[in-house]
Amino acid sequence: MKQSMIKIMASILSVIIVAGMIGCQDSPLRVLHPDAEANSRLQATENILSEESDKQHLPILAEDRPLEVESIMVMLDAVRVARGAHVTPEVIILPYDAADKSFTLTSSDNNIIRRRSGHWSAVGEGTAQLIATAPNGVTGFATVIVYVAAEAIVVDADEIIIHRGEHAVIAPQVLPEDTTDKVMRFFSADETIAEISEDGTIYAVYEGSALISIYVGDITETMSVTVIEPVSAINVSTDRRLYLVGEQGRFHLRITPAGASDAALTVSVSGDEIVLTGENAFSAETPGDVTLTVTAANGISGSQLISVIDLEAFAQEVFRLTNAEREMAGLHQLTTSDPLTQTALVRAEEITEYFSHTRPDGRDCFTAFTENGVEYLTAGENLAAGHRTPYDVVYGWMRSPSHRENIVNAAFNNMGIGVVMDEDGRLYWAQAFTD
Repeated sequence: MKQSMIKIMASILSVIIVAGMIGCQDSPLRVLHPDAEANSRLQATENILSEESDKQHLPILAEDRPLEVESIMVMLDAVRVARGAHVTPEVIILPYDAADKSFTLTSSDNNIIRRRSGHWSAVGEGTAQLIATAPNGVTGFATVIVYVAAEAIVVDADEIIIHRGEHAVIAPQVLPEDTTDKVMRFFSADETIAEISEDGTIYAVYEGSALISIYVGDITETMSVTVIEPVSAINVSTDRRLYLVGEQGRFHLRITPAGASDAALTVSVSGDEIVLTGENAFSAETPGDVTLTVTAANGISGSQLISVIDLEAFAQEVFRLTNAEREMAGLHQLTTSDPLTQTALVRAEEITEYFSHTRPDGRDCFTAFTENGVEYLTAGENLAAGHRTPYDVVYGWMRSPSHRENIVNAAFNNMGIGVVMDEDGRLYWAQAFTD
């Protein structure tokens, strides 16, 4: 009984000692109980109390605190964007397991980058930043360059025509007018026909057609270049130089070089003496001289002088000029008659075949007088060929003594004039005189 009480008191004492150690700052005092089982229980209790004490006095680790944002990155698909395009930023928060990953996104210039209709949009040309800001003030940004993209290229014509060896400058227009980069690039599909330089100068190399492409950014426009062989000379000719009033005539062209592809020709006349009636054709309308001109597209031209004559008017003018010569010689004026005029016409027609005072059949020229009912005691004849005007023929006769003698013969009172033209346009003249 006494021993049992001693054991109980010893156990109580050891618990009190251990309990007193709980508030101790130093290492616990170990009290070993002579009872092994009680001693083991005491050791376990001491270990538990020691661990609790360590937890109360160790510092709080960083892992136990909320993580804050340390950096922000703003990522873009492209740094340069066209005006009007959407900008889609991606914001990356570091560390990835930050407690508060919220942020605000703003633009440094709303005239360049602006949020509207739920999207960030490039609204104006220039440079701006998209800035992301975390609640703790950490920021990150991305720079955006907004440019005005070309939308269209406008050319003056779909096709231009150039003479071989020449050049032309094209000046396409880029739209919109405020396009950031208006630099154009040019390309010829066939440089054996047409070459084009960096400044838009087209050089015509050889006859044919080539496609010219114009590039501005992603925009392309095309135009055709046709190189033609230029006309270097035009020769205009007619069947003859003289045409009678009412006659139809034709003119002929010879283009140099013969293979010139620039066949756009215009025909003009200087007066109303002839009227163009069709392709290379005309009608002689009124007496006078007129110039017919044919002009190529490059300004090269050729011309032909055409004289329209009235044979009856020519005969009347010869009659007037002859009497003028007689007047200057102090002689009386000559008169005419139809039989004498007919005689002169017969002789003018005959000398187109045989130029002589002898008729083509070998008879004397004066037989023509009697055949046409002309009576005479004294008669005379003047003939001429090739003179183009009445003045020319009378002047030629007056310079020939034998012909002049008939014109200023005081014995003559009557005169008939005959003028005809052969198929080559050569004029033949005849004067028939009687007393």
